[in-house]
Amino acid sequence: ILHDGSKFLMWYEANATAPGVATGDYVRIAYAESTDGRVWRKSGWVLAPGTSTYDRLDIYAPVVIKDGPIWKMWFTGHDEAGRFGVMHATAPGPSGPWTRSSSAFVFHPSDSTFPSQVWKEGADLFMTYGSIDGMWLAKMVNDVWIPQKNISARRTTGAWDHGEPGSWPSIAIKDGI
Repeated sequence: ILHDGSKFLMWYEANATAPGVATGDYVRIAYAESTDGRVWRKSGWVLAPGTSTYDRLDIYAPVVIKDGPIWKMWFTGHDEAGRFGVMHATAPGPSGPWTRSSSAFVFHPSDSTFPSQVWKEGADLFMTYGSIDGMWLAKMVNDVWIPQKNISARRTTGAWDHGEPGSWPSIAIKDGI
């Protein structure tokens, strides 16, 4: 959720039935606005699964920033091999139209990767992301996301967080990491 000075903006994943299919799961990205952060006006779908093998099934976990005049979204694509990787889209405004920058994953350090947060520090972009191996920090270098460090590693079997502790991590940022 972002605040643009007058209203709150939210991008979220939502399930629906796929076109031409009687039942099933069809996860795509929707958009809503609020003046008070409590009552939301849904604007509808802004990004649907694509036609490539990397996002044909579902798309999840939208993370959006405004970078100058361009809105940038990182989200998770679900490919036909069962892998999850980060994809990217841009738009001239918060409700779109959103255009994918690639038909493939732009970041795929593991087969279960979900972006959590993206932010700028000066000219540098950072992202926290989750995977089956834990929560991680990545930095963009020459338009490529590079893993920096593990924030929270996967625990041993029997621990309360031994599953996928990093599926959708969220952290508070104060003076960098």
